[in-house]
Order: sequence, then structure tokens, then C-alpha cells
Amino acid sequence: MRFFSKRGQSLLEYAILFAVILSALLIMQFYIKRGYQGRLKQSADSVGQQYAPGHTTSKIVTTSSSTTRTTTADGKMVVKVDPAKSSLDKTETVDAFAKE
Repeated sequence: MRFFSKRGQSLLEYAILFAVILSALLIMQFYIKRGYQGRLKQSADSVGQQYAPGHTTSKIVTTSSSTTRTTTADGKMVVKVDPAKSSLDKTETVDAFAKE
């Protein structure tokens, strides 16, 4: 009978040790997560200014080209290709906080 009480006591000690280790790991997860998020934020801040949807400047460029095909009186086809032309149409700044 004495053998069973020592075995039960040993099993109980292992269960308590397991519970202590598990609770320590669960508590530490918050500190590990916050440390990881802090390093991630530090890396993002070191990249530079982040995208802000309310403060965006865009440059709109329009490119156009034309091809003309003409048939002459003697039946020959003449193809004239004008090179592509780029022009800066407009630059606009979108500011969500600006008053119109």
C-alpha cells in the first residue's frame, strides 16, 4: 500500500511542475509578442514615411501616338506613324483634411 502513495505523490508533483511551467510560458507569451511587435514597428519606422491615403500626390502622364494609313490614286498604301508624345497633364494632391 505504501508503494501506491509514493507513486501518487510523484504523479501529483509532476502534474504541479507541468502546470507551473505551462503557466509561466503562457504569461511570457505576452512579453514575447510585445517585443516582436516593437521590433517590427522599429523596422517599419526605419524604412521612412509610410503611405497615408489622405496625403497623396499623384502625377498623371498622358501618352499618345497616331498611325495614318492613306491609299493614293494609283492604289499604293502609305503608312505614316507619328512618334509617341508624352505630356504632363496635371499634378494633383489629395488631402482628405483640406477644406474646399
